[in-house]
Amino acid sequence: MKRVLFVTTCGEATDVLVARVLAAAAEAEMQLAIEVVSEHTELDKHEGKEFDMLLLSPLLRYLKNEKEDRKILQNQPFEVVSSIIYGSLNGAELFWLISKHLFFDRPSLH
Repeated sequence: MKRVLFVTTCGEATDVLVARVLAAAAEAEMQLAIEVVSEHTELDKHEGKEFDMLLLSPLLRYLKNEKEDRKILQNQPFEVVSSIIYGSLNGAELFWLISKHLFFDRPSLH
């Protein structure tokens, strides 16, 4: 089971998107768990917890620039979800983004 921490501003759209990602994972017969936390203030509370990947919602892309200041961003792969994927609630595309890091061992873009 691969575990993903999704840092977002939360809301119904996030719930729908996560459900679609999990459906795509189930269809691909890959085990995936996604924990959603709201806002960057919750991010530090997850320092030291085991996650395979960190996702940042489009509105929190500025956290990418804080990589040196946040250990959680240094220790694992992370991606900023594009506003196109997030806005269209494209769970299949977001699953592909996640799986290219977690299941296919491709290096992070960061």
